[in-house]
Amino acid sequence: MDISSDLSWDTHINRISKTSNTTLGFLRRNIKIHSESRKSSAYKVLVRPQLEYCSTVWCPFSDSNISKLEAVQRRAARWVKHFQCHRNDWRRLDHWRIDNKLSRMYNITHNIIAIPISDFIFPLVRPSRHYHPLSYRLITATTDYYNYSFFPRAVFHWNNLPLETVACPTLEQFNQAVCKIDHVSP
Repeated sequence: MDISSDLSWDTHINRISKTSNTTLGFLRRNIKIHSESRKSSAYKVLVRPQLEYCSTVWCPFSDSNISKLEAVQRRAARWVKHFQCHRNDWRRLDHWRIDNKLSRMYNITHNIIAIPISDFIFPLVRPSRHYHPLSYRLITATTDYYNYSFFPRAVFHWNNLPLETVACPTLEQFNQAVCKIDHVSP
């Protein structure tokens, strides 16, 4: 991972975008089979992991960085099937990153992973009609590098989930429910 002295992920995202585009270009030049499923599999196995790896940590928040990563997926969608990926079976990368954050929050909230929740986030004392009983206090900061880090963004999205989603008995059911939600940005 590349991180700059001002805690910006721009250099890292530029490198990931360039590497992913290079890999996609390699696939486009060398896969001569016209099978949509094989092209899709090649993208999902060789390119998309580059766009997703550890994105919980370096998740982009600026429109330009989000666009750089989404552009790779749009190019892949045109190559695979000549369709717009946002209207078909490929979930947008920014929504996938939110899904991934929410999955981590589910694991933290339900004590599936050993992260001491009380060190980072605090439950709402008085949940309102806008929040479910498993909601947390929103975290605000004056700096973007903290405001757009994992916990502040994850808490925002977690609090906006319906109660029946956060109360799912298993992580698999939770992930299936979250994938059906169209997320809003903070």
